[in-house]
Amino acid sequence: MTRHDDHRGAARGGRVARRLGEDVTRLDHVSGLQANLTTAVLVGLGGARGLPMSTTHVSTGAIAGSTRAG
Repeated sequence: MTRHDDHRGAARGGRVARRLGEDVTRLDHVSGLQANLTTAVLVGLGGARGLPMSTTHVSTGAIAGSTRAG
């Protein structure tokens, strides 16, 4: 995997998160912060344990969870 692939993946993940946060469900600033913090904690813990994970999937779940909880 090259750096170019990493950047393309990050760009796609950002588009998915933006689509979820703006078009599928409305996120206010607090819900957005909750989703970002949840994603950071889960990816950090998984990375520390060497678990393979998709940050896009984790972020999508966090967005869905923060809108469901709010």
